[in-house]
Formats: sequence, C-alpha cells, structure tokens
Amino acid sequence: MLKKLGFDESSVIEFIDSCYKRYSIISFSKDILLTASLIRTKYRYSYWDSTIIASVLENECNILYSEDLHSGQEIEEQLKIVNPFK
Repeated sequence: MLKKLGFDESSVIEFIDSCYKRYSIISFSKDILLTASLIRTKYRYSYWDSTIIASVLENECNILYSEDLHSGQEIEEQLKIVNPFK
C-alpha cells in the first residue's frame, strides 16, 4: 500500500481499522493450517491458495470468487470456486 498506492502510514492504519469494522476477519488456527496441508496434497494447490481455501471451508462459505483458481471446481463437496470474470 505504501509503494504501489502511495498511502502514508496514517492512511494504512485507517484502512486496516475500516476493514475490521466492515468485515469479518478470520484468524488462522491450527485446524485451518492442517486442513490447508490436506487441501494442498489432495487438490495440488499452492500453500497460500490452500490456506485461503481452508479458511473459507472453516467458515462454512460455499462460494469462493477467484480469477486465479480453477473455476467450477468443487472442494470437499462444500465449496465451489467461481471466476467472477468469466
């Protein structure tokens, strides 16, 4: 945010604060990290993508919008990946 968007530090702090007011922020847990490892092995996603998927599953979401993952794929019969640009 500092380099690419030209924010100063007070703008970064304001942005972070606004995110916590507007959105449900997910903290990583041991269960999420263990599930991410299983997702990575089973579906062959990267560690970071698997961590995102595991977080979404842990929070019982059923759609994950991403232009980078395999659109249309279902994960664990619970989550569908959708590319919002297709």
